[in-house]
Amino acid sequence: MNDLSNPVGSMRAAVWHGRQDIRVESVPLPADPPPGWVQIKVDWCGICGSDLHEYVAGPVFIPVEAPHPLTGIQGQCILGHEFCGEILKLGEGVQGYAVGDPVAADACQHCGTCYYCTHGLYNICERLAFTGLMNNGAFAERVNVPANLLYRLPEGFPREAGALIEPLAVGMHAVKKAGNLLGQTVVVVGAGTIGLCTIMCAKARARRG
Repeated sequence: MNDLSNPVGSMRAAVWHGRQDIRVESVPLPADPPPGWVQIKVDWCGICGSDLHEYVAGPVFIPVEAPHPLTGIQGQCILGHEFCGEILKLGEGVQGYAVGDPVAADACQHCGTCYYCTHGLYNICERLAFTGLMNNGAFAERVNVPANLLYRLPEGFPREAGALIEPLAVGMHAVKKAGNLLGQTVVVVGAGTIGLCTIMCAKARARRG
């Protein structure tokens, strides 16, 4: 493990260097967010199964053979995409948010112009990139993300719970796709974070019909 002292203009981050090689080290602070993006001071970030897979068997999604077509990332990458935090900086043109707002973020960075993006299916964008896999993520003190991925947290909402919003959304999406669950039996295979979130969402949906 590297020295964790932080020179001016740097921060600590968990950086993927290769299979079974993730290092907590000092890296440069992110540049100011580009137009349409924000910079977030990370409060909490969960460890996803995809982070574990990159450590145990990677590279799985992290691009190493060529730069990613959307982000330009290749090789080393700061992991982490299940996070929440507070907006530190706004890129040019960002509206509806202010410095200090508590937010969580979707992980799906997308081009906005391909067939799938223009038909509301950005999760299968032709150049899809995930924060923390194909672009630097939130196992760090700060992270830059597109503002159109943000969700403002309600006043008083526990910040540690904010880091669960992204995985909870996976379970909620599955339940919405399933339709009316009133009186139905639901089987969830696997009781990891996503499985447990799906069970919670299914129980809530069954009560509402």
